[in-house]
Amino acid sequence: MSINDISLTLATRNILYALTNTSSTLNQAQSHLATGKKVNSFQDNPTSFSAALSLLSRAGDLTSSKDTLNNTIQATNIANIGIQGMTSLLQSAQGIAAAAQSTNDPQEQAAYAATYQTLVSQASQIASDSGNGTAVTSALPPATLSATSPSELESSLSSLRTQSASMSASLGNTSAIKDFTDSMINTLKTGADNLTLADMNQEAANTQMLQTRQLLGGTSLGLSSQSAQSVLRLF
Repeated sequence: MSINDISLTLATRNILYALTNTSSTLNQAQSHLATGKKVNSFQDNPTSFSAALSLLSRAGDLTSSKDTLNNTIQATNIANIGIQGMTSLLQSAQGIAAAAQSTNDPQEQAAYAATYQTLVSQASQIASDSGNGTAVTSALPPATLSATSPSELESSLSSLRTQSASMSASLGNTSAIKDFTDSMINTLKTGADNLTLADMNQEAANTQMLQTRQLLGGTSLGLSSQSAQSVLRLF
């Protein structure tokens, strides 16, 4: 015998229908509590789900761009640290060149020349290690101490100051773009959350209410069944 062959009272049918709806709504509320989202799939809300996916996709694209910006900022910071180190070494080399010009002692001049060569070589190594490249390395003076070394050093230091200023300006622009990108990513993710996240307090209250309604529905169904049985006992 199928359920369609069973004769139910109107009240019983209404109670069963209400219980079915309550159970479905309760399952939905419990799913929202479990996932933290009111929209988990296209079926839940096609418009909100599609819009949230679009926002998250844009946020993902910007995140990739932010990674590039972060790498640029890091490389620029390292290059600036390199320039600071090179500047310090070349300023020391200036002192060595001045000291060498103030003495006629061959041994002292030889010692100064060796120290000067070491300082310039170290500056060249820093340029390579910090990724400053050929442009900075070519601006360094020759490693051999000579009468023209003071002017060559001053030219190199001037070039380093110019490049440092240029890098600082570039760093400021890149940092501003990164801050804007961070803000956009946060805005897009917040927009997606607003479309899909559930109000946990509301869902918890709904769950409690629906569980109570389900319990009352079961009680009503039992009372309806007892009423029907009482009628049958009359015959």
